[in-house]
Amino acid sequence: MTRAEGFDEAQARTIVSEHGNGVPAEALDRIFEPFFRVTEAREHQTGGTGLGLSIAQRIALNYGGTIRARNRADGGLEMEIRLPANNVADQTSLNKAIQKGTS
Repeated sequence: MTRAEGFDEAQARTIVSEHGNGVPAEALDRIFEPFFRVTEAREHQTGGTGLGLSIAQRIALNYGGTIRARNRADGGLEMEIRLPANNVADQTSLNKAIQKGTS
């Protein structure tokens, strides 16, 4: 997994990329739906309830931001989160919050 952050007067941006199989194109529009899983087999291997991305989207929207997902050309999935800078105290706080969520 890799991360990249950006911060300016208008917005804070974080991109998280993983280098796995990505998500089938037909499922990309659904991954933010509550309880949606790309495959049922994943539930038995790794657990979870299918709520994580739905919660992340609601948080981003509540702060006036966005979250989007896309498949990387070289494999894997990339998530981009954008928040208005006036809703982010500082880049250090944003990085700490993101680190907690990805560890």
